[in-house]
Amino acid sequence: MVELGKFLSKVSSKNAHCICILLKNDLDTPLTNPRVYKKDGKMYSGPQNVIQPGEFACLGFHKTKFLPFGPKGIVAYDLKELGITFCLYFNNPYFGHNKFTMSWMNEGRNVDQNLFRALALDNNIWYAYGHMTWRDMKSDTHNVMASGFIGEGWTATLQVEIKNT
Repeated sequence: MVELGKFLSKVSSKNAHCICILLKNDLDTPLTNPRVYKKDGKMYSGPQNVIQPGEFACLGFHKTKFLPFGPKGIVAYDLKELGITFCLYFNNPYFGHNKFTMSWMNEGRNVDQNLFRALALDNNIWYAYGHMTWRDMKSDTHNVMASGFIGEGWTATLQVEIKNT
């Protein structure tokens, strides 16, 4: 958590409207082949090529200057040994509540505008309403799950842990 605090202070010092994503790998397999799609905003720091078991990665996004949009997009990692992809949709809007959703898809899924639209319209989107609540997304086909929460505010934290069930 200390590392997250240091990272978040770096991101927020550059731009007050930002999101820091802490992605922790508690699986027994690495997370590989990262892909990012940014609908709005810019990436401040991002993705590690591999997140080994027991390790975590911090990704940072901030709003684009002079535009009334907060950072939003998708981060995806493959679980090669299982043949699936973990997708994380995030949105830190200029107006409204922060939100996110998680999804398990076939390995190598394109991370593009079509996937962004599909996840943005997902019925499992979780909002931050002034408090943080852990949410779980289990894989239907594998013994893995992701748990996460997002905080409220312009300097938001999205913490996600991927683990075996």
